[in-house]
Amino acid sequence: FNQIGSNWWLRDVGGNKIEWWPGNPLLNVYVAQDNWSATLSQFIKDDLMIGGYWDGVFLDNVWSEVSFLQSKFSVDIDNDGLADDSLKLNQKWQAGMIKLLQNVRAKIGSDKLLVTNGGEFYHDYVNGVLYEHFHDKGWSDTMKKYSFIVDNGQYPAIGILNMNVDNTGNKNDFQKMRFGLASAMLDNGYYSFDNGDQTHHEIWWYDEYGAYLGEPVDIAKEVSGKTDFRDGVWRRD
Repeated sequence: FNQIGSNWWLRDVGGNKIEWWPGNPLLNVYVAQDNWSATLSQFIKDDLMIGGYWDGVFLDNVWSEVSFLQSKFSVDIDNDGLADDSLKLNQKWQAGMIKLLQNVRAKIGSDKLLVTNGGEFYHDYVNGVLYEHFHDKGWSDTMKKYSFIVDNGQYPAIGILNMNVDNTGNKNDFQKMRFGLASAMLDNGYYSFDNGDQTHHEIWWYDEYGAYLGEPVDIAKEVSGKTDFRDGVWRRD
């Protein structure tokens, strides 16, 4: 943390740090793309991967677009004192994020996993993507993204659907758990079910996790025969 330069933070036109999660300001991956990407990737190599304990690394907030921040902030991604339009903001963020992912990949090597929270846009650089709060993002849209990263991520490609109970602690919401699990099984990815974004550390176990179903014999299909993950009734044999 003490290696982060004061000009590496993402700020608004007033020079204030932008926080998407309370108490955690965002880094400016565009302005600091050389310094921050080099510093973080070196830290991952020297402090995290050096012991040989980990199969890879997970990066949070790897968004393909950050124009959603404009609903709360006048974002100034290039530090020129002016609020940026959505196109400029997204393009510069993407350029900086690509540089960061390239540096991380160079440091950890091709044999380690690089998984991100969001960001199938960066499928040329990452193995997989976690779709947090799957149930809140729209079933059809998220399933298309999930299927895309399973098919197009770097080998081995990993798609992860996260369903949770919105921080209520209700681990017995079996309907929600099963809906998420069945959705994940419509493609060849992974699934997690937990309390929510205030913890995410639960290891709740369900009987369905121990059931051996064998290998799938076909791709997922809607009952009409469509395979594009539109809303409908789906099955996979």
